Amino acid sequence: MSLTLLCVNSKEGTHVFIDVVGVGSSPYDTLKENKVKVTGVNAASTSKQTDRSKQFGFANMRAELYWKMREALEPGKGDDLALPDDRQLLAYLCAPRYSVTARGIMIEGKEDIRRRLGRSPDCGDAAVLAHSQRVVKQYVRFL
Repeated sequence: MSLTLLCVNSKEGTHVFIDVVGVGSSPYDTLKENKVKVTGVNAASTSKQTDRSKQFGFANMRAELYWKMREALEPGKGDDLALPDDRQLLAYLCAPRYSVTARGIMIEGKEDIRRRLGRSPDCGDAAVLAHSQRVVKQYVRFL
């Protein structure tokens, strides 16, 4: 088990984004009780967004976050992101397989990726969560 979180510092102060599925739920509750600005990210929750072409929705938040990272890294069209020069991180970000379903773009399940790779994709998940603060802001008003 691992915990994925991201701290964002801005002029409004520090804001924590934390994966609340599994082991993240207890740290989320503790941060909330201690009046820390915290946003829980539940990858299984519903997505209301579409891809850049506006043709496809997403089956869930996890698919949206991974797809938005994919779009952000697209040469010539993406965001100005700087990722570490890390072949393993690149492999984790390229590992998930996508399909288009009636519900929208669906990403391969984390357990399926783990079985296929023989290791956890947590490193890629952490990078996607770090980028998610741009995406999640659409859903959440800061405290």
